[in-house]
Amino acid sequence: MKNHGILTIVFLLFFAPLLIAQNETLMVRYLPPEEDIGWNSQYYSKLLELALDKTIDTHGPYELVPGDIAMNQRDALKAMMQGKGVDVVFTMTDKTRERVLLPVRVPLVKGLIGARLVMINKEDDRLFRGVANVEDLKEYSFGQGYDWPDTEILKYNDLKVNTAQEYPALFTMLDNGVIDGFPRAVFEIWDEILEHRDQEFAVVDGFYIYYPSAMYFFVKKDMRGAELQKRLHTGLMEAIEDGSFDKLFNAQMGEHLKRAKLNERTAIILQNPLLSDDTPLENEALWYLKN
Repeated sequence: MKNHGILTIVFLLFFAPLLIAQNETLMVRYLPPEEDIGWNSQYYSKLLELALDKTIDTHGPYELVPGDIAMNQRDALKAMMQGKGVDVVFTMTDKTRERVLLPVRVPLVKGLIGARLVMINKEDDRLFRGVANVEDLKEYSFGQGYDWPDTEILKYNDLKVNTAQEYPALFTMLDNGVIDGFPRAVFEIWDEILEHRDQEFAVVDGFYIYYPSAMYFFVKKDMRGAELQKRLHTGLMEAIEDGSFDKLFNAQMGEHLKRAKLNERTAIILQNPLLSDDTPLENEALWYLKN
């Protein structure tokens, strides 16, 4: 009887807290849609929900809650580092972000953030004729956000880059001829042209720019963040394996890819010095294009 009592105490001390934690509802504050980020952030919210749904049996219930206020990604990353208002942010990865935050290393758009079509003024439709390689691109100037990882990637490949503090200003720069082109991801560019229909932008034919890169979920670098990182990675990988990830991906990206016709374009490959050695490039199931 005495041994039985000791075992009961041991169970209560070591296992009961785990059972209680598993039954607690995990509150996850995510980045609510922000008008100026240039793509449909509902896709990322659905992926977040999918990953959490896949892990309910192993990690317990959860509740998704929009962050305190709508923020752009730059402000959201700062807020998350300070533990304010948001627990998970989707953004393009680089070595700095992976050093100060915890990345969930599953590319959310299967690497298409690095597949870029060039937006131009419609009247400049002949401007990029004959472009076939990186050396050809060096003749032109391109617009990017001042703190975007893409800016450093283009500069590293010796391309001319003009930057803006705010995303909307880049369309004004293009419209005014300050820049020759604005490289945008294949799933961004068509919606952006539609949103700026009064400025009559178009897409350059013949080529696309590609550099290996990834959009990840990032979480705070602490104990709670580490647990959320593991849960999201497990859930996303399960979704990859059972096909539910690709189902959501194809629903969101299918029309954009059909319109882009990447297989009919020349791929101009750039080097990405910001990509971590821990990037899962070898797992072909995670990428749309071969790296």
